[in-house]
Amino acid sequence: MRGALALLVDAFKAILEGPVTRPYPPGPAVEEEARGMPVVDWEKCVGCSLCARSCPAGAIEMVPAGKMRVGKREVPVRKPRIDYMHCIYCGLCAEVCPRGAITMAKKCILIAGENI
Repeated sequence: MRGALALLVDAFKAILEGPVTRPYPPGPAVEEEARGMPVVDWEKCVGCSLCARSCPAGAIEMVPAGKMRVGKREVPVRKPRIDYMHCIYCGLCAEVCPRGAITMAKKCILIAGENI
């Protein structure tokens, strides 16, 4: 009984005290601090898959993107596709890319369930 009463008292205090969180300040200060979102330039990408291997969230998948001629043979080319629903926007992929094909753009996509 003592535990239930203490729980009710704590819940009542929480209701009266209001939220513990602070509002997120809108404006340019937030945009300057944000890392942005990774954007792939497929023209620069060589398909090395360093981005996919270094992604801590596993949000990058290498997908078929045609074929490339190497000598007399045609070899399949794979390029990165980022799943923004799983991406944690850490920027590691952009850091490890040897060709600079991934950049952190200061924009945000808010389409639920879409990979863009």
